[in-house]
Order: sequence, then structure tokens, then C-alpha cells
Amino acid sequence: MSGMAVFLSASVPAKHSGFENARLDLNVDEAVITLARTIFAEGGKLVFGGHPSISPLVLTIASEYVVTSDVEAPLAFIYQSQIFREIIPKKTLVLEEMGYGRIVWTAAAEGEQLSRDEKTGRWLAPRSLERMRRAMISHTTPAAFVAIGGMEGVEQEADIFRELRPNAPVFAIESTGGASARLAETRQYVRAIDRSVADAISAHGWDVDRRPAALYPVVMEQLVAEIVRESQ
Repeated sequence: MSGMAVFLSASVPAKHSGFENARLDLNVDEAVITLARTIFAEGGKLVFGGHPSISPLVLTIASEYVVTSDVEAPLAFIYQSQIFREIIPKKTLVLEEMGYGRIVWTAAAEGEQLSRDEKTGRWLAPRSLERMRRAMISHTTPAAFVAIGGMEGVEQEADIFRELRPNAPVFAIESTGGASARLAETRQYVRAIDRSVADAISAHGWDVDRRPAALYPVVMEQLVAEIVRESQ
């Protein structure tokens, strides 16, 4: 992949969000870890919006590759709106200081105040987030988009990515549930790549429904191969 950037849009759906499914939480983590390892091992980089659980996870994986990778560090670019500066996890800041990733700050939308959803506990700043998402895609021109789990924000990022990068592939790991499963069903431009791999495996009589995460190494290798092929 030689320095190629891939846009990651991921989160474990929050309680009471309408997207949650506790059975799939492990799949989200497994998918993010496997994707990061595959991308970094192939010389690529990840670009994503700051998230309290996803950011430290990806940066921890980057720490395994930053010394051995042929790609110049950082391996991960985390975009974060200034409106969230006071609540960013300390672990993310420490890992950035160690050189495993870089936080790219974007300006908050004029006049917007950070608020919190009382039902889900999520911090809300929709205009600042949209500004950040558009900057993230415009600045880094990712070769592809990968959705893992997620909620409304993942759907919004997929649509913005499609608008700004109409010829780049959009993938969803459907077995991680949440917005990724809905994207695979509602957007014709989205490829449920784990579904196609599972179908191929099932054709040989193997039951993959009970633990789809076992297929993620194969899924991510196929995903990288498709990204490289389409970028040539």
C-alpha cells in the first residue's frame, strides 16, 4: 500500500442508541484490530475521527508496527474538532506523544456549544463534526472507506465520503452490526465484503455464523487487495 491512506469509521454503538447489540461488541474490536494490523503490515495508514475507545485501540496497534514498518510514522491520523479538546482521553494524548499517531485539530463551528444527550450520554456537536469530517477527507484523500459497527455518525461519514470521493470504494463489515449493517442494506455503493467472504467459505460446507470474527484476517486481506487493485 506504500503510504496509502484508508478512512476508518468505527465505534461500538452506545446503549439506547437504537444500534446497540452486546453480542457484536467483540466483533467491532476484533475487526478494528485486524484491519489496523493488516493495513499497517502492508505499509498503509489509517485516517479516522477521534473516538474514546477506537483512538487508543488503533494507536496501540500502531505501536507494534511503527518501528518495523517501511512507512514513515505516524501510521494513524486522528482528526478531532477543537470543541472536544477538553474531553479527549489522556491515553490518546500519551500515545500521540510517543509518535504512534498524530492528532489533527479542526476548528469548531462558529457559535456551537458542546452538549450531551441525556439518554445515551454521547457528546453532541453536529456542525463541528461535519466540518471535521469534510476536512479529514479533503486533506487526506483516502483510497477507500471502511465502516465497522457505529451509529448515525458512521452513516454520515459514508455519505460525505461518497460525495467527496465518488470513485473510491466503500466497504462495510456487516457482521459488526450497528450502522455498518444498515449501510450494507441501504446504500447500493457499499460493499459488504465480509458477507461475500463468508458466502464463499459457506459454499464449502463450513459454518461461519457462530463466530464471524474468525474470518476477519481473510476479510481484511481481501479488502486490502481490492483497494490496491482499484487504485492502480
